[in-house]
Amino acid sequence: DAEKAVRTFDNNLFELHASTEKAEGGVAKTGHGDTTQGGTPKGEVLTLKSRDSVAYAMLSMPSASVTSTAYPAFLTLQALLGVGYQSRLLRHFREEQGIGYEMGVTFYPQYGESLFAQVQWDTSTGEQGASKVATQIGEQLRQVVVHSVTAPLTDTELNRAKQIAIGRLALIHERILERAALLGWYEAMGVGYGFDKELPALIRAVSREDIFSIGKLRLEALPLGIVQP
Repeated sequence: DAEKAVRTFDNNLFELHASTEKAEGGVAKTGHGDTTQGGTPKGEVLTLKSRDSVAYAMLSMPSASVTSTAYPAFLTLQALLGVGYQSRLLRHFREEQGIGYEMGVTFYPQYGESLFAQVQWDTSTGEQGASKVATQIGEQLRQVVVHSVTAPLTDTELNRAKQIAIGRLALIHERILERAALLGWYEAMGVGYGFDKELPALIRAVSREDIFSIGKLRLEALPLGIVQP
């Protein structure tokens, strides 16, 4: 029922809409069609204002469905960018800049076809957080993502990402309900439940070229969302 789906969606966003309407300035869209110095399109920037001291930057990247040959590469990219203490986002923001609140990459292909890289920090704690401008963090987030799919990877970094991606799949299999949902999803998507056993080997076979191919196809526009106090 499309009408019920839309109504439920709007109800779930009621508090967001209410706070946005009351916030000074509301929603602002900027940067559409602009390009960075390297010529990579910046995409659209959506800015929301919040009443608390927590700021967010979230970048959306079009990703592959489970039926795509690029799917294992996206699982590897997720691990490379934002899973674990050696991920690129954590190293860039926490270790190099001291922004240590929360960051990572979200990729739930069974619910949608986008990969989201996000950084969250508290602007009220310490000089580091207070001095950072949300738009600057957003641009840094974009640069980390773009660099990860355009610059050379070391064998160590690529192998670590593949091992983590495979390990995350193994964790899903520890719960019967999640395992059943996963197998059912493979069947519903047309790849068959046997894909579950094939996927780890496909991830192990991911190469640098596979990661770079993501950049060639997916970096035309990277919408950026910012929530700032």
